[in-house]
Amino acid sequence: MLQVGRLLWGIVGGLLLYNYYLLGLPGTEKLPDIGGWTGLLATITGGGAGMLAFQVREWTKTAKQETSAESKDDASGYGA
Repeated sequence: MLQVGRLLWGIVGGLLLYNYYLLGLPGTEKLPDIGGWTGLLATITGGGAGMLAFQVREWTKTAKQETSAESKDDASGYGA
């Protein structure tokens, strides 16, 4: 299931950044003008950012679960 989530976050990130670039929203004038390759570069960068966001979300979720498990152990008296 994690692989599907990572893929979907990557696709959404790529589409978001591509649309941002295509609409010419603020900040896009600073992107290098390399012809038709700029759109591809924006899509790949957005996809990478989406996958990175997914990974950060998973790390945060895992850290919260570990912290929750540790606090339950401490409360029950079985912790170190």
